[in-house]
Amino acid sequence: MARFILKDLDRAIELMSDNFDPNRNRVTKDAVVLVKSRVALFEGSWLTYFKGTPFVPNGPDWPGKTKEYNANYQFPAGNIEEEAKFFLETAASAAEIIVEKYKGKLVQNTGLVPQSESDAENPYFSLFGNTDMTGYVEVLLWRKYDKGLGITNNIEVAVEWGNGGVGVTRSMVEGFLMKDGKPIYASTYAYNDETLSEVRTNRDPRLTIFLKEPSQINYFKNMNDQTGDTGQEIEPYPALTDKSTERAYTTGYTLRKGGTFDRSLARNWAGYTAAICFRATEALLNYMEAQYMLTGNLNSGKILEYWKLVREKAGFQGEALNPQVTIAATDITREKQDWGAYSGGSLLTDAVLYNIRRERRCELMAEGLRWMDLIRWRSLDQMTTERYHVEGFRLWNTPMTSWYSFKPEDYNGSSSAKVSSPELSEYLRPYESNQTGNNLYKDGYIWHLVHYLQPIPINQFLLTSSDYSSVELSPLYQNPYWPTVSGEAADK
Repeated sequence: MARFILKDLDRAIELMSDNFDPNRNRVTKDAVVLVKSRVALFEGSWLTYFKGTPFVPNGPDWPGKTKEYNANYQFPAGNIEEEAKFFLETAASAAEIIVEKYKGKLVQNTGLVPQSESDAENPYFSLFGNTDMTGYVEVLLWRKYDKGLGITNNIEVAVEWGNGGVGVTRSMVEGFLMKDGKPIYASTYAYNDETLSEVRTNRDPRLTIFLKEPSQINYFKNMNDQTGDTGQEIEPYPALTDKSTERAYTTGYTLRKGGTFDRSLARNWAGYTAAICFRATEALLNYMEAQYMLTGNLNSGKILEYWKLVREKAGFQGEALNPQVTIAATDITREKQDWGAYSGGSLLTDAVLYNIRRERRCELMAEGLRWMDLIRWRSLDQMTTERYHVEGFRLWNTPMTSWYSFKPEDYNGSSSAKVSSPELSEYLRPYESNQTGNNLYKDGYIWHLVHYLQPIPINQFLLTSSDYSSVELSPLYQNPYWPTVSGEAADK
């Protein structure tokens, strides 16, 4: 199927013109090339990390064996290793096409968050928060919203409050490097998370501009426009006890990625901030990962050149531009909060590979690719045996505790408790405030292997069955561990 998708994409690339839509609101040839690299990287990774499991052809208990047409199945490249190599080579070559075309057109992060009309614009910040992306050449495809046509969104309101109740985790925040390019535990700068201001201090410039903190101004444009009646001009402390979808701060950590500072867009479902579908920087990250998986050599191909370019555009300076500084300072045993530090239930032992994953996570934060990455890396197996505790900011025993007038019943573990108890952790555990039996997450997250893939619906088996009534007579086969009988539970 993956080869079929690539063949389809190659045909699209062949037939499309370079300037089909100069505004890039419709599919462009370059967007298709980027998707090709994404598809190939996904499949190459999947075959690599799921080798020897039912999730790949000819793996033990592979469900495809139940069908006669797969009796003598062979990978087109001969074996699973060569098949993975084919996809990774395809990913790298397609990504390189995009990088070489756009590497001189990427925008620069200045590390500054504009707070008034007189402040200089930060192009990297504006890249994600704009109503018109035409001027940002690295955006290969973007979706335009239009208030006049009633095609609107709620992005600005979400940015100005608690991100629509979707918080950023402690793992995400601590995964960002310090300003010197080293992890928080190995830096020449002291890491302090007792206030949100200190969390942002001397950090990766991407975190510095996107992580919100109290006293920041959310909008300063079109201040007399009364449309924005659901925004908030000044960022207050995180509203942990406000459980409304609009205003809830789930973890205490929230982002302003995608913000515009425009009051006129801050009304519920009346905003028209544009949305990036594909941007060229992903190609640099795709190439780095695919090329390293192929060679295991940091110096192979253009890995270092592209990695340093990602760092430069992110706003790093000096030695921090060199990924080898990060790699040398990395202790993966101290990165256990990051699911991306695992594959197949075990911590990675390769600091280069881990930091390629880290760079991808930080650059593409909140752009909708994290789930895809986690499943293709097979990064969740460890939770089949060890529970994971989702944590947010450091709520207890810090000056931030004084923002709230908590009473004992607010953190006593009852079903009405507002925050998690300090006895569980100094860090807010948003899913563990309720410690009663009706909370499935009170002891942390678990994982089942079956969820790496979704089930094929029973009606699809019946529709493709030769007599429309027997699941067994369908040419389809079910994904691993999912049943083919309605109402039955998954195996694992």
